[in-house]
Amino acid sequence: IPSSSPTAASDAQILEFLYDSTSGYTSWTHKWRPFVLRYCDYVGVTCNESNEVTAIELGSNNLTGTIPSQIGKLNKLITLVLNDNVLHGSIPSEI
Repeated sequence: IPSSSPTAASDAQILEFLYDSTSGYTSWTHKWRPFVLRYCDYVGVTCNESNEVTAIELGSNNLTGTIPSQIGKLNKLITLVLNDNVLHGSIPSEI
């Protein structure tokens, strides 16, 4: 993953956990295209100048499943919007 940020690989991996645990490949309305786009260019993802994820805004995107606890490891995350989806389980305490 091209980036000068030491957390870039971790942020990308965490976004993969989110994609996998919420049926991104099969149910999302606006799918991400790993291996085609940089993770900072994914729909609903905002990064700072150091390529660290600062916002995930995926409301009304048909996410199904659970929110992965790994989201709590996005150290620069300020905004998390997941309303109007089909998520179940509790909000991870790591968030």
